[in-house]
Amino acid sequence: MSEAHNGFEHWATLMDRQAAGEQLTAVELAFCERFASEHPACREELVVYEQLASDLDVQPNEASRALVDATLKRMEAEEAKSAFAELGLLRKRRVPMLALASAVAAVAALFTLYLHRAPKREDSDLRMAQSVPVSRVELVYASGQVQVAGEAATVGRTFLREGSVIETEEGSACVLIDPDINVCLAARSRLRLSQITSNARRLDLLVGKASTRLATQPEGMSLSIVADGIASTAVGTAFSVERSADGRAVVTTVLNGKVRVGHADDTRIVTAHERSVVLGSRADLTSVSRVEEAPSWALLGPTVLWHDPVSATLELHGTPVQAQALLDDQLIGVAPLSSLIPVGSHHLVVRNGEQVLIDRELHVTAGETAEIAYALPAPAAPTPDAVTKLDAPAAKLDARSNEQNAKLLTKEQLAPAPALPEEPNSAQAPKTAAQWLAEARKLMREGRFAEAASSYQTIMQQFPDTETARTVLVSLGQLQLVQLQAPELALHSLDNYLTRGGSLAEEARVARIHALSTMHRDADEAAAIDEFLVKHPRSLEAAALRARLATLRGVR
Repeated sequence: MSEAHNGFEHWATLMDRQAAGEQLTAVELAFCERFASEHPACREELVVYEQLASDLDVQPNEASRALVDATLKRMEAEEAKSAFAELGLLRKRRVPMLALASAVAAVAALFTLYLHRAPKREDSDLRMAQSVPVSRVELVYASGQVQVAGEAATVGRTFLREGSVIETEEGSACVLIDPDINVCLAARSRLRLSQITSNARRLDLLVGKASTRLATQPEGMSLSIVADGIASTAVGTAFSVERSADGRAVVTTVLNGKVRVGHADDTRIVTAHERSVVLGSRADLTSVSRVEEAPSWALLGPTVLWHDPVSATLELHGTPVQAQALLDDQLIGVAPLSSLIPVGSHHLVVRNGEQVLIDRELHVTAGETAEIAYALPAPAAPTPDAVTKLDAPAAKLDARSNEQNAKLLTKEQLAPAPALPEEPNSAQAPKTAAQWLAEARKLMREGRFAEAASSYQTIMQQFPDTETARTVLVSLGQLQLVQLQAPELALHSLDNYLTRGGSLAEEARVARIHALSTMHRDADEAAAIDEFLVKHPRSLEAAALRARLATLRGVR
């Protein structure tokens, strides 16, 4: 493609953007002026555009009517047609400026006729109302640890303001912007709503990845997701933008439609099933497979929950965090979870690994908020031979816990029950592994994490050959990673478990990957993800881990 051809393409893009009401930068305006001075066809187009575009909102007069008549005659002339021929050919499937100018002239003529016949009235208020876009922006989905403006996120409470920052940890979040713009954030991402009250909406991706699906916007309106100065702009399509962990690379993947990607006057059109990777001054464009697109589509998966405007709100919380929530057999996120859901009857399941915490039918009506709490079930009571007189109070507590967990727990019921006094002069029986495990779980619920870790370690020391001692390695590793912020210790515990093997291998490998990520051991993390995808290809975590793997290898 010749340099001249590229110049005409760039000119056409800028003029179309300006005609649609978008403000051009100083650099872009300078290019238009310089290019018009060098090419007669562009200069003629610019003259016609400026003549027709000026003073269309004022009361028509003899001068403006003469301008419309003169322009129509000039456009009908053969000389004007030939002047636009070169530019029209280069626009390919774009609407030629000839058609645009004809449409503007026709509108101006009709507007003149309407004002001539219609009674005079003041239209300034109407024009002002039309110039202000709808700015309803709501958080409609928050899964895991999500914050808005530094506070824990809740759905359906307030509108988001311009400048608000949404941040995810081990979870995801979605924002709905009128008209029909869905933006979803992946885990460990941060997004600022930089400009939401103008026709050209702008969101700044500060960290991580965002996917968006937007319906075709009204004329003159667009959405841009900007990362490190690279803007990805569309008026109706689906695409994702991702910043590498070190912030150096910006990856835009277009799922359908077209997206303009770049900065200042250096932009290019990226079409469906293509990916733009901008690294410094270098920009590469490649095709992507359906498998590579899948993580971006998966990030938009929750949008089906509010596809119907008649909706309710689901609030799910409890311990342990990160429990998986399934609605009608579809995974909708991890707790704590706050989301719009369709009204009607649903089947809700909450599970922690293979352990089911809630399995019930849920019915919600329009505008209702269904608040549901869950907790780990109480441990099984010891065998009769192991129950001593001292164990009687504990048995009563277990019975109370089992009764509470047979139904949905409220926040008050989640609080630990008061301890019953011990009977004096009773012999202290050695604790069993099950009792140590029950104590560790109780300490976890009370937030006494260091003591809980000590109880887990006691199990491994006193009952080293039991199945309980092997399985608590995973619980200990997760505790060390999340609550104690000790990824090195977590990695040691998880590696010990995987060396022996067991039914919790999938959970252990997920936690191990997060530990390596926390330690910034990118190469080891990528190798661990490769191993996970081979051993657990159908895991619910697979899509997110494939996306993470693509990011890690994109950096390299």
